[in-house]
Amino acid sequence: MKISSWKYATQNSDETTMMNNLVNWGPLSICVDAEPWQDYTGGILMAADCDTTLDHCVQLVGYDLTQSTPFWIVRNSWGSDWGENGYIRLQEGQDTCGCADEATCAVL
Repeated sequence: MKISSWKYATQNSDETTMMNNLVNWGPLSICVDAEPWQDYTGGILMAADCDTTLDHCVQLVGYDLTQSTPFWIVRNSWGSDWGENGYIRLQEGQDTCGCADEATCAVL
């Protein structure tokens, strides 16, 4: 298959739509404020810990709503020695680090 285009996976930072599209379309590209990620070593990064000035794009691959703090699972490009084996967990439902502001996916 060949990628023919792209499309937005959210409108108005709607995380419910983003979650549904993640389930139906597979991993999404999201852009985030990654400045506070520099020192991330694990745990759930909370919305209060970052801004929404988008400066880095990553891959949204999953979520977990069963925990006391629901979270998104995001794969970063900084290697497996960063974060949680190359991944970060972002608080869900709060547009943490602007994660729902520019979510996109490929169109095949």
